[in-house]
Amino acid sequence: MVVFDSHEFLLQREDQPAAHAALLAHLEDCPGDLEGDLDSPDLVTLLRSGWWFPDVDEHGDIVGLSYGGDKYPRDATDDFPMSILEAIAPFVRHGRCLRWIEGDAGLSQHHLGRGRNIYYRRYPGVRLTQLGDVPALRPGVSVDVEFRLDGYGTVDGAVVELGCPHSTQVSGVFDPPSVPVGGTGTVRLTLRDAAADPVAYWVSLTLDGTDLFDTALRLRVAPAPEHDVAHEVVATASPLDDGSASTVVEAKDLPFLLEVLRRYARRHADRPGAAFLRDVLAAPDLPGALRAAGLEAGFGDGGEVQGFRFTATRLPGAERYLMGLFASMRGVVRSDPAFKVAYAHDPDHWVVIGYDWDEPSRHVWDR
Repeated sequence: MVVFDSHEFLLQREDQPAAHAALLAHLEDCPGDLEGDLDSPDLVTLLRSGWWFPDVDEHGDIVGLSYGGDKYPRDATDDFPMSILEAIAPFVRHGRCLRWIEGDAGLSQHHLGRGRNIYYRRYPGVRLTQLGDVPALRPGVSVDVEFRLDGYGTVDGAVVELGCPHSTQVSGVFDPPSVPVGGTGTVRLTLRDAAADPVAYWVSLTLDGTDLFDTALRLRVAPAPEHDVAHEVVATASPLDDGSASTVVEAKDLPFLLEVLRRYARRHADRPGAAFLRDVLAAPDLPGALRAAGLEAGFGDGGEVQGFRFTATRLPGAERYLMGLFASMRGVVRSDPAFKVAYAHDPDHWVVIGYDWDEPSRHVWDR
């Protein structure tokens, strides 16, 4: 028996032809790594033919990946599935997957993203799985989320202590704060009043004093009225203004950053409140694309981006699409960039659009 699935993953449709070609090139040398149809016309079809199951969203992006075979392929190379992941890793924006094989007393966690393909092992292994559909709720509302703990190399009934090392726009309370291996637990999650997609509540697992992998529980934010307005902006702030700027995008990544912004604009420009994204899409260069969204990048001497600031007097469209555009940079930006805006209807607070622990976030702080 084999368990392999992702709890976050993004391989966009524009990168899938190149990933398809790279995987086929690997299979020419190692055909036993995939017992499928090598004449498949695209990456998704090829993966599915070999018992890999990509989760494809409405844009054609692969947003999840799991392996459905009950065993490894009969003639797989010794480093399967790392070999499959290595072939597609340059084209994965970001991904985190868990792997276990029957008889193994540990669990492996794979990290993928723009060529990175590494994994970590933990002994014993404990896997947390969120149960049911991902809830969608309004900011300020609570929901009970159920999860299951599976153990690998653990004693039946061993008790796992639960905690939250960090979260993005959500708070939680476990009931109870410990769960036996093989059992289920519940955490009550409450979206903060200013929450906007995406949201993550990270759960830490500790067994007999050993820290195991953190796993994210997910929520979706139902649209709130404040996210659909092109607010008037009365004040802005940025790390560029207070001397705390640092490299957030390397110079070599600037062409891809522009491509990432264009991809987001292409997917959303026809939606109400997102017309400004047509200007983002039409812009000839990165400064122009950012300017169309009311943003400006600060550049260092080496051409790297050291931060972003908002420069307009009004949001270019609905706030959700400005935040979505900024969130689309995930996997390209680093060091948790952010900018602040204060709105005319609430001048005593900052709305902070940025990243926490490499995940996009939105917060409201006192000015």
